[in-house]
Amino acid sequence: MPETFLIADLHFGHANILRYETTNRPFPDVATHDATLIARWNARVGPRDTVWVLGDFAWSPAAAKAALRALQGRIQLVMGDHDRRWLGGDGLGFDAVAEVHGAVKIAKDTLLTHVPAILGPKYARNIHGHTHSRAVGDGAHVCVSVEHTGLAPLTWAEVQARFQEDGRGANSAPS
Repeated sequence: MPETFLIADLHFGHANILRYETTNRPFPDVATHDATLIARWNARVGPRDTVWVLGDFAWSPAAAKAALRALQGRIQLVMGDHDRRWLGGDGLGFDAVAEVHGAVKIAKDTLLTHVPAILGPKYARNIHGHTHSRAVGDGAHVCVSVEHTGLAPLTWAEVQARFQEDGRGANSAPS
């Protein structure tokens, strides 16, 4: 049965990310970084699985194209602040990934975003990226930036367990 995965802030082709996140991305160069992320992704994700990328997939159209050719699964993108560099405009077309979103209600009270969301009565929980090695840490947010996922996508159940660790309890399956 196909699985749902979540990850954010892959930054394929972004050499400077290695300087910003030296502890969690200890690679000598961006080519090694990208190859490692692809290998870890494909070790978990099958061709029929869905992967929600919560922003900042790649730094350039060339890096995005190379990664998209190599990665397994059906990618759904929640736009991040760097994704316009490779998607739309002079980059790849919006059909490069299965779907593109700004924010997504994935379950009854859970919102997928790139930047951590301010939550109100409609949404009690937020799965996000953007903060890299920093975490919001309030129990209502789970960061799936690669720095928090062992550089590989997490399953829906693994993300739900992180909410349970913070006292937020289980949630329904992804919609």
